Amino acid sequence: MPERVEVVADLGQTMPVWFPAPVFDDPDSMPISEHLRDRLIAWNKAYKASVDDDGSLRNDAEREQHDSRGRALAAELAAELGEDYEVHLFVLGYEGHEPSTGWVRV
Repeated sequence: MPERVEVVADLGQTMPVWFPAPVFDDPDSMPISEHLRDRLIAWNKAYKASVDDDGSLRNDAEREQHDSRGRALAAELAAELGEDYEVHLFVLGYEGHEPSTGWVRV
């Protein structure tokens, strides 16, 4: 059975990917390329720079851009990891998009 890996932008973390124990959120222990790791960290950094004081993105356009980029990165992560892992992405959602907010399997 594949292990679940979660991709979620997080204000309190540098790396937006969570593996099962013992890796958790340690980028150096993740079985992914350095190039992908750096782009995931940049995606999370862009999220942190784009949020209001309450932790939410300012408008639907920013949420759509964030989710779109996150989906692309999560799909690339799933391709790198292969069938031993099941990648899930937390989407923020925006008007006219389903799911509005929550976890989606990539």
